Amino acid sequence: MRARKLRIEQLIKRAISTILMSEINIQSHIDFFPSISRVELSKDLSHAKIFLLFDENNKSKSDRLMKFLKNNIHSIRKSLAFHANLKYIPKIEFKLDQQLVYLQKLYDQIDQTQST
Repeated sequence: MRARKLRIEQLIKRAISTILMSEINIQSHIDFFPSISRVELSKDLSHAKIFLLFDENNKSKSDRLMKFLKNNIHSIRKSLAFHANLKYIPKIEFKLDQQLVYLQKLYDQIDQTQST
């Protein structure tokens, strides 16, 4: 089951990336393109969390992005059904990936301890 779940996560990641670049044309609405860092599927494969990475310094851009994706989630899921060719299409949820923020704070703390 684990190998199947990983395959489906990668399939969804590629399909969502293609959808955002070509069909939804996210750059015409928002002046940057986020990276999809990872996709996490639930155990029963019914829910997918799609984590996005981009410059965290601009809160208004991230808010605009999340609002845009939330408003277009139905069409994104419909396109996912076409591209992914899965029997059941999971419900999708977009989230901001906080790993880079956490790593930056960690690096800052390491730098502070080394400088003292």
